Amino acid sequence: MPADKVRMVDIGDADMVHTNTEKCHDNIEYGMRKMLAAGALPVVLGGDHSINIRCSAAFEGQEPFHVVHIGNRRLRCRETLTQRALGLLKFPDRI
Repeated sequence: MPADKVRMVDIGDADMVHTNTEKCHDNIEYGMRKMLAAGALPVVLGGDHSINIRCSAAFEGQEPFHVVHIGNRRLRCRETLTQRALGLLKFPDRI
């Protein structure tokens, strides 16, 4: 797409309710669904791994999508709390 046809907008953070993690996650998914409904291509930067789960959930019913994860931290534990809760990853005894 030509550069003069591309518009980029920083929508800022999702509404965070610091005493209610589930409400925060609901707000993240809601915002992503609104962006997708408007025809936007969301680019998410930052946040912990639980954010990615709700961002990905917003794509339900959409065409396949791609995730590019750029990180500089080594995995220091066998699994995160989110991964353990959802059973997403199974690590071998040795990494």
